[in-house]
Amino acid sequence: MESNSEMLDKKELLQRISTGDEKAFREFYYLYYQKLVSFARWYINSIELAEDVVSDVFFNLWKARNSIVGIVHFDTYLYSAVKNGCFNVLKSSYYKRVTLGVDELEMEAYIEPDGSDSKLMYGELNAAVTAAINNLPERCKLIFKLVKEDNLKYKEIAEILDISPRTVETQVAIALKKIEQELYPFLK
Repeated sequence: MESNSEMLDKKELLQRISTGDEKAFREFYYLYYQKLVSFARWYINSIELAEDVVSDVFFNLWKARNSIVGIVHFDTYLYSAVKNGCFNVLKSSYYKRVTLGVDELEMEAYIEPDGSDSKLMYGELNAAVTAAINNLPERCKLIFKLVKEDNLKYKEIAEILDISPRTVETQVAIALKKIEQELYPFLK
């Protein structure tokens, strides 16, 4: 969930971009680029094409910079633009769709440094969390990543993926339950 200061910072950046501030646009680009490329990879199994789609979205954003301040839910707008760009690539004749690739989602865990084997425990726990997330069904994994890594709200994800907010909530609950089951040996 975004804090009020993060929302104000984002609005300020958008305001500066709308006036042609290239430095603000670079900041905004670096804030979103990796997240959006990772999201695009859920649809396109090519890092190059995913980067192209995201670059096109940013190019079009810069071209239409005068009107971006009026966009109410900007995160939803960006992710939807990337998703639509991916669909356009998938529909095009020069792209053959193959199995979707997924970047690994890393999570941090905190272990009390009470002995020499704490690094080993951390490594095992981190590997178990990564494996648990990677074992989720694809759609569930995508929704979990958008909630936990990209900090999007359920309503925003529902709009981006064209599903109900209740479906998002259900998928997150399923993900958490499956992850908890796989991490049970670590829970004492």
